[in-house]
Amino acid sequence: MLYSALSGLRTLSNPDTGWQLATGKYILEHHQIPSTDVLSYTVRGQKWIYPPFSQLFLYALYSLGGFAALSWLNAAACAGTVGIAFLAEQSIAAALLAIIAIPRIAFHTDAHADMFTTVLFAALLVVVWRHFRGRYAPLWLVPLILLVWVNTHLGFIAGLALLVGYVALELSEFLFAGRRAAARARLGRAAPWLLAAVPMTLLNRWGWEIYGAVYRQESQLAIHQNLIAEWRSVPLSPALLAQGLNWENLNSTYLWLLGAAVVASIVALKRKEVAPAAFLLGCAYLSVRHVRFQALFAIVVIVVAAPFLTGWFRQETTTEASGAKPREAARRRLATAVTALLVGLGVLLMGIRAYGLVSDRAYLLAGEDALFGAGLSKSYPEDAAEFILRERLPGNIFNDYDLGGYLVFRLGPQYPDYVDGRAIPFVEVMFEQREVMRQPPDSEAWREEADRRGINTLIFSLARSRTSVPLRQFCTSQAWKLVYLDDVAAVFVRNRPENAQVLDRLQIDCAKVGFEPPATLIADTSFRGRAELFHFYADAGSILYRLSRTLEAEAASIERSRYSRMNRMFFTCEAGYTK
Repeated sequence: MLYSALSGLRTLSNPDTGWQLATGKYILEHHQIPSTDVLSYTVRGQKWIYPPFSQLFLYALYSLGGFAALSWLNAAACAGTVGIAFLAEQSIAAALLAIIAIPRIAFHTDAHADMFTTVLFAALLVVVWRHFRGRYAPLWLVPLILLVWVNTHLGFIAGLALLVGYVALELSEFLFAGRRAAARARLGRAAPWLLAAVPMTLLNRWGWEIYGAVYRQESQLAIHQNLIAEWRSVPLSPALLAQGLNWENLNSTYLWLLGAAVVASIVALKRKEVAPAAFLLGCAYLSVRHVRFQALFAIVVIVVAAPFLTGWFRQETTTEASGAKPREAARRRLATAVTALLVGLGVLLMGIRAYGLVSDRAYLLAGEDALFGAGLSKSYPEDAAEFILRERLPGNIFNDYDLGGYLVFRLGPQYPDYVDGRAIPFVEVMFEQREVMRQPPDSEAWREEADRRGINTLIFSLARSRTSVPLRQFCTSQAWKLVYLDDVAAVFVRNRPENAQVLDRLQIDCAKVGFEPPATLIADTSFRGRAELFHFYADAGSILYRLSRTLEAEAASIERSRYSRMNRMFFTCEAGYTK
């Protein structure tokens, strides 16, 4: 539980958190739940339905403790999810599977609405699975879980699918005469609560129309896969195998979970439990098909796979004194030795990875923006946003996809956003943005888009993990002029007569902008301070290289290598940049 809390305690970097905070703020200030977009200037007024209570909860927590409180929420949600999943079996096998699964779960319990789907999916799965295994399960929780779920995230549809899966598990037991009576009795006890769950989903702001929102979301799935990384499939390749063998990498655990699911399915089939095996393999397929489902799959492995692996750790109860044969005694000793070895390896892995989290080595190795601790990730352009507000730059503002959520919370409602993480209703805008970003900044496509949308300011993320902007082209553009540049963001203003005063006062030269870390950051010798300083030099070096300021980029690279012991990885990256 401590390891899971450490895994969840990380700086906020999810692009959806911002627009959900902005929506929660809007609901509280206007005392109404919007059914249309109220955050953007590109699709304002278009139909948009999203469960409100997760957004209200997040904003209320932010109001009490800022971004730090949301990081602690992530830690609590991760630990809570793991604890709930462990309740299903409470065995050595479940504990070892949880240790492997925690990094995948932590990634989906960060402070945004999807966190509720992760936690509630675990709770519902444990209830129905314990009931299926003939153990005590509070079935009365089923309709209550769906009531909370439908009002916090559209992922409630996964809860209904889980209930259908449970019924299929029970019906499969009817194929075996010896199990039929028990399955019929369990299904009879569960039926009233399962039937009550469906009308509970109608107790929401929009009634049946909530299912229309789910349908619209699913109907755009092919587009989501094209535009949004977490809806894409996992590339099964030698690179994935190499990643799985790199036990230091947090992303390696997914391949281990797939292996555990396959082994548990084989054991289930040998026991003639076809339905659980099919359920495990079906969830494994969905996790390969869509990266977004990996956290739910990790929970399924802890809950469903553990019973089929528990036998490996179960020892005979007879003793040699009671007449056990020597061969049986040897088997007991071997089982004890194997159990001790696996538990020792699990504890060792957990300890090493916990240190990797606390020292930020794990996040640097995985290439993530997040770092250990509470607060907001430094990859977000806090200083650039403050500059826009202070200088009152002309709107509208064009922003890239990843920044939209943060900007609409930080700059709104004075500056509504161009696009953010809501796939609905931004599908057409996302395609328009992708097409215009492929064109040179002085092209006709950019002029038409700026005229049509009234765009006068651009802000781009320059953090290495987020950027795709051709920075050098914009720096030499005649239509757009640079007014702000730091290690994570660039701000441009349109070169038009009405913006002349702003440009005369603020315009700067890309070739002359310097990058110096704050003195407080240099003086900070903590793990997090060193990691943030590494990110500063890495981002600054990347920007300088794209601006063809290669000598300065090399100097930044050398400074960067001073703040981590993973020099080989950094110099490998430099070789790639050189090529």
